[in-house]
Amino acid sequence: MAAAGARHLHVQPVGLPFSDSIAAWLPGALAHWRQTRAPSNVTVTLGEDQCAEEATLATVRRQAVDSAHTAKSVKTVPPSLGKPG
Repeated sequence: MAAAGARHLHVQPVGLPFSDSIAAWLPGALAHWRQTRAPSNVTVTLGEDQCAEEATLATVRRQAVDSAHTAKSVKTVPPSLGKPG
């Protein structure tokens, strides 16, 4: 994006739940990229986790109910607990 001319990059993390370890790592990783790889006139901001917001949770609930008819059955999937091997 920066190479295409963007001068402000806003990173908006989303996860249900959003990983605490990624939340701790991401600011430093973005700062490192900004200082070592981005053009000097690029600004980078990091948004707050939106998944704790009631509006976000309401949207996720609504989408889950609305798309339940497209859910795939696990009836034919072999039972497994963990990674193969």
